[in-house]
Amino acid sequence: FQLKDKEMSWLDRLFDELKQTENIIGVFLTVFYTVNNVATILSFIYLLMRKPYSKKVLNWLLLVCFADSITCFNWVFELFNARLRSLPQQEDIRKFIGSHDYNVGSDASYGLILFKCKFTYAVLYFPMFLSGISLTFSCCCRWFTVAFPLKAKTVLTNKRNNSLILVAVLLSMLITIGDSSSYHLKSNKQIENDSVVVPARCCKAYADLFCIPDGSWPQWIWDILRFVKPVTTFTVYFVCLLTSVGLAINLFKASKSRSEMTSNGDQTASSKKSGEIKITAILATMSCLQFVLGVPGDVLRLGVYTPAFSYKKDLAKRYFDSTVIDNFFWDLTKANSLVNWIFHTGLQPNFYFFYLPCLRRRVDSSSQAVTQSVAMSTVR
Repeated sequence: FQLKDKEMSWLDRLFDELKQTENIIGVFLTVFYTVNNVATILSFIYLLMRKPYSKKVLNWLLLVCFADSITCFNWVFELFNARLRSLPQQEDIRKFIGSHDYNVGSDASYGLILFKCKFTYAVLYFPMFLSGISLTFSCCCRWFTVAFPLKAKTVLTNKRNNSLILVAVLLSMLITIGDSSSYHLKSNKQIENDSVVVPARCCKAYADLFCIPDGSWPQWIWDILRFVKPVTTFTVYFVCLLTSVGLAINLFKASKSRSEMTSNGDQTASSKKSGEIKITAILATMSCLQFVLGVPGDVLRLGVYTPAFSYKKDLAKRYFDSTVIDNFFWDLTKANSLVNWIFHTGLQPNFYFFYLPCLRRRVDSSSQAVTQSVAMSTVR
């Protein structure tokens, strides 16, 4: 029994370290997501009120910004349900906002709980899909506008642009339905009827070792449902990356053209070209960042699940995979939606002047003082 005692002591230390680490990470991410969510909401209001971009680009950015603000609330659910040791005294809060642990027969019937399981995750993941797909569509539209400016005026009208927005929403809903179908109720006991109380857990099929579905559906159906999200999202991210490369090439050409206009004295055309370069650079940066942050979270996390599992031999590997890799990649995916506001509004001084007019007055007074100082030195 000496070997068994050593194993239990090692497990106790492992879970104690896990709890301390997740407490620190949980507090840090809570502050990070809260600050960025407030900034995203402020960016949405700024875009809606000031309209700093053209109507077509603005509609896409408003949709992306709205989806990003909703995505942040996914952290609240995950904090109190998926990461069981994220914050202390979370049981009372979990009872208030809901949980992925249910008691079939006492909480509700099996069918109702199964619907709640799938619907909850559909609501949580829909804005994340919508943000990525909307950004990809907007980049494609921008690339078409920059590459074929004459055709874009007749082909990409406001009506068709709004139709593409509707297509992006419907496509996001379709992917969400396919992904949420892979969630099911897993229990150690057979759920035969609702007269017996049976504990069950809502989880994604094959997301971990203890969420292997029963034999009610063929294996190939679960395999298809499991790969709906990573395959579709990787396709979206890859298309977005290709369009960003095209935007970068056109951006280089536009910068060269603007330099020629400035040297020839055409300031009006140069100013207009500068605005087009600005929005093109913003969309290209956002699309590249989406690929870098999104692919690890949606594609590489597939390797976390290992069917061949030995409790003694693979426990450390499972701990590293599920805790370090899985959570880290998942945080990257959500961080992608939380930093978009920095690029489309956060780098603009007018965004801060909009909420803090005193900054504008201070900047104006400073510029006037510099102008007067230069004028006086010139007179002397």
